[in-house]
Amino acid sequence: MITAAVLASLCTVEAGGQRWVDDPANKLRADEKTPRAPKEYVVNLDLPEEERWKEIGEKYADKSFWLVEYLRRNLPPGWLKPIEKIAAQLLPFFKDYGGEMKGYAAALNITEGDVVAINLIYQLERLGLACDSWNNTGPSHTCDLPMNADDDSAEGSQGFYGPFMPYPDDDEDEYEREMADIDAPGPCTSFVVQDPDFKIWAGRNLDWNFPDVLKQFIINVDFHRGGKSLYKATTAVGYVGILHAVKPGKFAYSMDARRKGGNLALNLLEMALGSGVRTPEQHARYVFETEDSYAAAKDSLANTEIVNPVYYILSGVQKNEGSVLARDRKGVVHTYNMEEEIESPGGNVQKDFWVGITNYDLDKHPLPADDRATPMTDNLNALEGKAFNDKEVWDILKTWPTFNAHTDITAVVDVASGAFDVVVWFDHKNFPEDDDLEKM
Repeated sequence: MITAAVLASLCTVEAGGQRWVDDPANKLRADEKTPRAPKEYVVNLDLPEEERWKEIGEKYADKSFWLVEYLRRNLPPGWLKPIEKIAAQLLPFFKDYGGEMKGYAAALNITEGDVVAINLIYQLERLGLACDSWNNTGPSHTCDLPMNADDDSAEGSQGFYGPFMPYPDDDEDEYEREMADIDAPGPCTSFVVQDPDFKIWAGRNLDWNFPDVLKQFIINVDFHRGGKSLYKATTAVGYVGILHAVKPGKFAYSMDARRKGGNLALNLLEMALGSGVRTPEQHARYVFETEDSYAAAKDSLANTEIVNPVYYILSGVQKNEGSVLARDRKGVVHTYNMEEEIESPGGNVQKDFWVGITNYDLDKHPLPADDRATPMTDNLNALEGKAFNDKEVWDILKTWPTFNAHTDITAVVDVASGAFDVVVWFDHKNFPEDDDLEKM
C-alpha cells in the first residue's frame, strides 16, 4: 500500500522572473492553437454495463497504446507497479460504473489496471504533469522531481514529489506559500451567465496540457435511455466520468479543480471507494442519470460525499439558476449563487447576473502569478444590461489568459435548448486526423 508521504509535494520552482500571463510567447502559443470538433457517439444505458462502451472501445483499440504509453510516462516514478498491483482490488469499489470500466478494458484491449488509472486521472493529479509535459508556462514554473522512495531506483531520494506554485518576492509570500500548498491545481475556468431576458449560458475552459496525440480521445457522448436522449457530455475514451454535460431544459454542469483535488493517498482512496463514495466526475454522471431538476441536482452535488475536493459549477433554465459549489470530501464549504453580488479580496466583484470560478475560493484573491479571475470578472461584468448570445460567451472564453497555451477544451452550453458546442484545441495545425495516426 502506498503511504500518504508518497503524495506529499516537493518541486523546485523559480521565484521572480516574468509571470506566465505577461509572457508574449505564451500568448502566441495560445493564438496558434487549432480547433477541432470532438467525435460524437451514443451510449445506450439500457445495455448491460459491460457492453455500453464496447463499440467505442473497439473503434479506438488500435490506438489505445497511446493511452497506455501516456500512463507509463506520466505516472510518478515508482507508482506504476503499485497502481497495477492494487488496480484489480480497486475496480469492484466503483459500485455504479465498475462494470463499464471492465467492459471498456476488454474493448480497448488494455488491462483493467490501466482503465482504473485512466479513471483516477484527477485523483492522481500528476498525470500530464511529469517533467516531460510540465506546465511550465502556467502557474508552475520549472520542474525538478526527485524519485519516490517506493521506486526501485530511488536510492537516496527524499521520497516526495509534486507541483508547487511560484512564490513572488513580495509582501504576499506567506499567503503565496499557503496557496501553493493548498490551492494549486491546474488551471480551469467555468461560469454561468444570464442575459437581460434571463436566458442562461454556461461556459468553460478545461486546461490540462494534454499532448495532441491524446486529444484524439476526447469525445462527446449522447447518453440514451428508453430509446431517447437523456443528456450529453464530454468525456475521454476509457473514462466513464464526465467533464461537463447538459440535460436539455433541466441543468448543465462543469467541474474545476479545487485544493489540489488529486492529492489523495491511495490507501485513503481505497477506503473511500470501499465505502461506496464516488469520484467527483462519476458522481456528476450519477446526478445526470438520477435527478431531473436544477434544485435536486444542486442538492446532490452539494451534499453527497465524494472522494476529493472539487468545484461543481451548475446552471439551470430559470431566472438566477446558477451556482458554484466549493466542495470538500464531506460536503459543501462555500456556495456562490448567481443572484448575489460577490466581492473578492483584491477588488473583483462578480455582478448579480453571473457566477464563476477559476481554481481559488472567492474569499481569497488569486495568486498574482495565476490571475485568470480578474479578466474573467472584467469581461463578464461588461455584459451587464446588454443583449448577448453564444458569440459573446465564446469571445470571453477565447480571451487571454482565460484561454491560454494549456487550454485543451472549450464548451459553450445553451441550457434550455441543450445546444452543446464543444471544441478541442490542438497545438499543431497539421496534426494527423484520427485515421492517419496509425501511420505515425
